[in-house]
Parts: sequence; structure tokens; C-alpha cells
Amino acid sequence: MTAQEIIEASFQELGILVSGGTLNTDDLTWALGKFNRMLNSFSADGINLHYRVKESFPLVSGTPSYSIGSGAILDTVRPITIEQAFIRDSDHDYPMGIRPAAEYWGLSEKTTEGRPVKLYYGSTYPNGTIYLYYVPDSAY
Repeated sequence: MTAQEIIEASFQELGILVSGGTLNTDDLTWALGKFNRMLNSFSADGINLHYRVKESFPLVSGTPSYSIGSGAILDTVRPITIEQAFIRDSDHDYPMGIRPAAEYWGLSEKTTEGRPVKLYYGSTYPNGTIYLYYVPDSAY
């Protein structure tokens, strides 16, 4: 659902807008401002609204890190966190450990190649970065 759909459904629920109706630009802009302030208030109170998405991306042999976000190498919505990951090789799935990026920087050897077993996520802005250990030795 888009923000406009949420706002219009809310106006319909309140009886301000008829079912199937649309808001004019000025009313929609005003409501979007109110909606954004409400979401900011939720966030300030520690209530974070997020959702889970299952996505898959190809890994390139010899590429140790990937930017992720809008317009990045992995072009998708920038994740807040990565909860699970696995490597699919033919018909087999191999789970990967999800670790904080700070741990990655402490590794003394970051160039060893093999099937990645750990994923480190740096949630920088505007795009995050995924670091893999081991560096992929083939395309997965």
C-alpha cells in the first residue's frame, strides 16, 4: 500500500471521502504531512514500523562486498537489518551467519576465497553495504 492509499482509506473510514474517491492535491499534501509526523512520533517513542522481505541476489566470483539500496549494486529498498541469509549452490542451501560489520573490520584476513559462511551488514546511509566472508570463489 502506498501512503496515498493509506491516507485515502483513512479518510473513507472517517466518512470524509466516498469509497473510490480521490483527494485533491492540497488535501493529500496536508494529510501526508500529518501522516509523516505521526510516523516520526511513533519512531521517537520507540515504535518502529517495518516489514520483512525475502529477496535473492546473485553473487559474483571475487567480489567481497555489495552496496544495497535504491540505485545500488543490489538495487532494492535499503534494509534496516538482515535477519537471515543463505547461499544456494545448485539444489543445496547453506546458511550464513549474520554478524555486525564491526566484527568484519576485526578480521585479519579478508581476501580468503570460498563459499561465504558469514555476512556482515553495515547499515550506512543512503545505501548499506554487505560484506562477505569468505570472498565468493564462484557465482552463487
